[in-house]
Amino acid sequence: MFVIPLAVASIVCGIFYAQMKTANEQTHANAYMPAEGLALSVVEDTYTHTTETERYDPVKDDSSSSGSSTDSDGFGGSSGGKF
Repeated sequence: MFVIPLAVASIVCGIFYAQMKTANEQTHANAYMPAEGLALSVVEDTYTHTTETERYDPVKDDSSSSGSSTDSDGFGGSSGGKF
């Protein structure tokens, strides 16, 4: 029952195997480079992951003496005054 499909598959695989081209392994990287050198047409870096982080860093203005202060998170309060 499965002899005919097995024979057809074997023939097809044999044909594909006969058409394969063999490659010779080179021992030096220069063998893979073209004689005229390599010219890049597009220079672009694409990152899928990054370790860059952003942190809020407020601008500190020391010129005013209103008694306000800013903590390490960039949020502040004031001293004195009435509510």
